[in-house]
Amino acid sequence: MMVLAVRGSLHPMPEPAAGDLAELLEDQDEYRRRISNALQSPYTRNILDGAIVAAMLGPEGENLIPLFEEIIYDCHREEVWHVIEPVDGVTLQSTLFMIEVNLLIAIKEIGSSLGLPLARRALSDQDDSLHTFALDAIKAIGPKATEAVPDLLSYIQADEPIGLSNDHFEYRRSLRREACVALGAIGSMEAISSLRIVTQSDVPKCVRDSAERELDIR
Repeated sequence: MMVLAVRGSLHPMPEPAAGDLAELLEDQDEYRRRISNALQSPYTRNILDGAIVAAMLGPEGENLIPLFEEIIYDCHREEVWHVIEPVDGVTLQSTLFMIEVNLLIAIKEIGSSLGLPLARRALSDQDDSLHTFALDAIKAIGPKATEAVPDLLSYIQADEPIGLSNDHFEYRRSLRREACVALGAIGSMEAISSLRIVTQSDVPKCVRDSAERELDIR
């Protein structure tokens, strides 16, 4: 059973009926329509239509990751925001955020490298609320996530924005520590070299310590 994030809370995600899923997998246009409707429908603002993300749990679902990625990319295009109006005060942006969160959770559950491009994009998103889910996905992908190593090193070494609250600053530090864990999970020579660079970098001591721990494990 997969857990679905719904506006700040976690709920078990219902599994789609096997027959329904098989039909959807055979008809990509219908699946695209279902996802598009979920982005716009007030009834799926809170539940996000469990079949959409739950369908990715099986082997067939792995092949749907590029389709989800394409749709999310399309929805990030500026012209889309003019077309879809808020429903019951809920914007497309907030709905899209929740769908991205649940998609990243699904990628984590599957551990498929097909989800790496979306995880890398989410890690660079201006909204750092997505970053923890992106890092979890990259950690789950593990050795198959080697393309993310430069992203993770840049993320760890980046300067923090000015004017952060103490809580937000601590959150950002925790993300950088998790990025070290992600490098350890990848475990390639490049990832190990990046961890060594972090131990010599001008980053908070807790981040250097996290890199040291990952090196000790390896």
